Amino acid sequence: MAPPIDTKYYMQTGPASSFEHFTKKICSFEDLFNHNKAHMLAANGGADKNECVHFIHNSIKKIAAETGIREALLLCVIIQESTGNCRVKTTYDADGKPTGGLMQCEGVVGAEGLKTMTQNKVDDMIRAGAHHLKGNLTANHGNIYAALRVYNSGSIAPSGDLSDPKSVGTPKYVSDVANRLHGWSN
Repeated sequence: MAPPIDTKYYMQTGPASSFEHFTKKICSFEDLFNHNKAHMLAANGGADKNECVHFIHNSIKKIAAETGIREALLLCVIIQESTGNCRVKTTYDADGKPTGGLMQCEGVVGAEGLKTMTQNKVDDMIRAGAHHLKGNLTANHGNIYAALRVYNSGSIAPSGDLSDPKSVGTPKYVSDVANRLHGWSN
């Protein structure tokens, strides 16, 4: 049985091994999805907000099965990157490459301005992010926390501290996603 939702934020820094205590706190996908549903509905706003959130649920289930990535992990990266907003604005990385879509993945152009959201478009955005994350997981021997650092910034700082600002990305990224996996939301 999965642990219950815990909405408290536990700040964590240090190497990947210092994050391992979060692993036993990971909630079920359905609990986390239901816990974050109101945030996703609010982020999607428009007339098709219910469809958008339904598409996200379907995509996560399908793509987790395709990639072997935990459903809860995919959901929490989506919440961290876009709050589940299917039309989140595409941003650009330091090299000027688009990082768009629900998982704000390099090389993905999101759905900003798309009038009608489709299951296929949501699948495409999540699949691209999931494949990128899967590569990070593989390169880091399945360690979720090291993979998250690389997903966000492209590398781990020489110090090995996953919160080191020298990693380029958001210093609290790994701590934020680790906390989302047990139910924290901002």
